[in-house]
This record gives sequence, C-alpha cells and structure tokens, in this order.
Amino acid sequence: MSRRTIGPGVSFFAFQDIITAVVGIFILITLTLILELNQRVESASDAPESANPNIEQEVVDLEQQTANLQRQYDLRLQQLADMSEITVLNRDQKIQEAKADRMAAEQQLANLIKMLAAINQQIENRNESNTELESEASQLSEQKKKIEQLETILAKLANQKNQIKGEEGLLYRDQVDSTNYVCLVQLNGAGVKIKDAANQLVKTLSNARGFASWLRTNTPRGRHFLILLEPSGVKHFEDIREQLQDANAIYGFDLVEDGHEASLTFEWEAKP
Repeated sequence: MSRRTIGPGVSFFAFQDIITAVVGIFILITLTLILELNQRVESASDAPESANPNIEQEVVDLEQQTANLQRQYDLRLQQLADMSEITVLNRDQKIQEAKADRMAAEQQLANLIKMLAAINQQIENRNESNTELESEASQLSEQKKKIEQLETILAKLANQKNQIKGEEGLLYRDQVDSTNYVCLVQLNGAGVKIKDAANQLVKTLSNARGFASWLRTNTPRGRHFLILLEPSGVKHFEDIREQLQDANAIYGFDLVEDGHEASLTFEWEAKP
C-alpha cells in the first residue's frame, strides 16, 4: 500500500500575535479608563465638600427670605383684616377707640416717668444717707480711738494707784506753786540722791561734793529743796545745808528712818 503524502500545514502564529496585541490594547484601555474613573471619583468626592459651605449658606439665606416673606404675608393679612373691620358705620367708633388707646398709653408713659423720677430720688436719698452714715462712722471711729486712748490712760492711772497703795513711802507733788518745783534730796549711807521735778530727772551722787557740782549747773531759783535725812546720811547734811544757804536757795528738811521711800509725781507718770 503506498503512503499518502500530505502537503505543508497551516501556521497560527500570526493570528496569535494579533490576538495578543488586541488583548494588550484592551488591557491598556481598561487600565486607562480605571485610572480616569478613579480621578473623576476623587474629584467628585472633593467637589461637594468644597462647595458644601456655599450650598448651606444659600439654604440658610433662602430660609431667611422665606421667613421674611411669610412675616410680610402675615402682616398684609392682618392689615387687610384691620381695614376690613373699619367701615363707614364704625369709623368714628374706631377713631375714638384709637384715641382712647393713645391716651391710655400716654398716661401709662407718664406714670412710668413719675415712677422713674421717684426711684431716682430714692437712689439720691439713699446715696446722701450713705454719705452721712460714712461720715458718722468716720467720726465714731475717731471717737472710738479717743475712748480707747482714755481707757488706756485710765488703766495706767489705776495701775499706778494700785502701785502707790501697795508700796510704802510718800508721794510728793511736783510743784509747790505755779513757779516753784520740788527737788527732793535724800541723804543716806550710799550718798546723795536728787529727784528734781524741774527737769524730771533722778540723779545719784556719791558725796556732798558731787551735789555742789550739780548745784552750780542747776540754778536754785524756781526750786524748793526738801532734804530727807536718814540716820546713815548725817555726815552729808552740814555740807549740803551750807551749799544751799550760800546759793540763797529755799529749803527744808525732815528726819526719816533708814530705807525711807519718797517719790515725786513725775516718777509715777513716767512708769509704763
């Protein structure tokens, strides 16, 4: 049996290339469309947000305009209703009612003005009374300070009084008369103690010579010397008396026991 020969076969390589190229073009177009759609979606999603405030403002404006138109419409309806109520028959009555309403309003206004004036007057009176009370409070404060000072002085005097009562000794006044001051000269074993009311000083000296020096710097004029002589201070007495006599001083003396306490008024006043 003889073999049958077959001619050359058909090649599909060219067709496959065409199909592959077409599919590649479709894929490229699809990708391009997808990218463009994504950009449009993003721009579309951003656009309302950027335009949103303007739209909301327009909506608010439209609502306000609608409300204004509604109020104007209601006002026109009310005016129309009022005008429809006024006729030839009731015109005079409506006018009288309007006049009466106006007079009542004017009377109310006048009453309010009077009330306001009365309130203002009350406020002025209260302000004046407050000023007077503040002035009185200031005066009372000053008087209170004076009273406190007087109470302090009284307490001090009471304390001094109790001290004078509690201590032994004598308390001499500072002046014999309006021109002569008392000067106590206490003589004891320790020396000479001078209590001078003229200059309100207390000085202790060791002997009669020191008293002579003091007497030279303090004139005896205007002083009344009182010598308090203790037994232990007899040795100073003659010298002191001669010095006073030579200075033409006014003096007197008294015998007292040892440790005798004598004070002048200024000493107690100087104590706290």
